[in-house]
Amino acid sequence: MSVRKWFSEVTRLQLMLVTALWISLLPNIATLRAFATSPSAGDGLLAAAFAFGGWLFVFFISFWLVTAFACVFWGRSLRYACMLLLVLGATFGYFSFFLGTLFDKTMFMNMIQTDAHETLELINLRLLLWIAVLGVLPGWWVWRVTIVPAHSVWRSVLAPAATLLGLVIVTGAIV
Repeated sequence: MSVRKWFSEVTRLQLMLVTALWISLLPNIATLRAFATSPSAGDGLLAAAFAFGGWLFVFFISFWLVTAFACVFWGRSLRYACMLLLVLGATFGYFSFFLGTLFDKTMFMNMIQTDAHETLELINLRLLLWIAVLGVLPGWWVWRVTIVPAHSVWRSVLAPAATLLGLVIVTGAIV
């Protein structure tokens, strides 16, 4: 398969993997930097292995989330879920990277209770550019790409499940 064709036609599994890969890399750069500079990481090869294990865990969580959405958004409607996740990943990534925000249960409750005035204070050009480049631009690719149907329903279900299981095993072995 040529590179040009790969960028224009993907299977559901490939779309899910690319979406999870993108979310686990650039929008999560603050998390990856924290893994790399953690005192637990050590030095040299151990630090690289620790950072890789941390990234693999973030990738596993991202793929699990995309897989959960794929169970709800069946068929070609998966593209809408992937576009939403890319924009949300970029948004959360901005607040983690520039403001050092950690998203936990308390933070989500705080977000729900935020009023419109406080929200408008956070919107700026840097936020909009960050979301445009790291969320909307990859979302545009998702919109343009053709999703090739799987040859069977079992393949469309078993391939993501097997990939998820493989990620659990590899992540568990490394971490």
